[in-house]
Amino acid sequence: MAEYIKVPRLGRRPSAARLRRVGDSFQLPGGGVAIPGTVTASRVTDVDNNYQIVFPDAILLVTTGAAGKTLTLPSAAAYDGSTVKVRKVDTGAGFIQLVPTTGDFFEYGSTVRLLRSTHAGLTVVAKDGIWYDITDRAMSPSANATVSAPTFSTTLAPPVTTALYTTGASDKVFTLPAALTYQGVLVTIKKIDAGAGKVTITPDGSETIENAASYDLTTQHEGVILLPHANKWYIAANV
Repeated sequence: MAEYIKVPRLGRRPSAARLRRVGDSFQLPGGGVAIPGTVTASRVTDVDNNYQIVFPDAILLVTTGAAGKTLTLPSAAAYDGSTVKVRKVDTGAGFIQLVPTTGDFFEYGSTVRLLRSTHAGLTVVAKDGIWYDITDRAMSPSANATVSAPTFSTTLAPPVTTALYTTGASDKVFTLPAALTYQGVLVTIKKIDAGAGKVTITPDGSETIENAASYDLTTQHEGVILLPHANKWYIAANV
């Protein structure tokens, strides 16, 4: 006897007479698909610590508190065709870091997704060993994103999304991480003082900012908002 994935719009398991075989699966009335020998994860799980997602986890409601939490996805091959929804449910300053298990990736080869604000959420689906984003809510900076105020050369790292630079008289270098680690997150860098020093923003390795090897902020109140995509950074706005 074959098992069938749950299809909420039908509300019950269909009879064999109502199925039409399409390759190794069955077409359900209304357009759904049932795959013999598979079941769909369906458990809602409350999380308040670092957590390894396991079957049948399907929805993770995460309370971060003040510290970040890391959720590790299960094997994409084991969850093939299933979705996992992660949502931050508290107002704590901590962010959620969603990562694939060792050897797996998100689309474009990324290895992390960040959720920062209250009610921020992300749904991913596993297909052919890769996790794909299918919906997201508030993955961009929010009230819970962290602002840094560096006075020295440094490297951007979570949960920082905004850097307000005081350079003084000497130049400073602000190094971006691999663009894949900040997918879906806008990053703001601004020089706030009148000092002669400039801020030179440099990408990771061979990555670029609008095909350039670096980007300079030279005057007081000059700033830029950067958007990462795949393995490049793009200028979303000058601020």
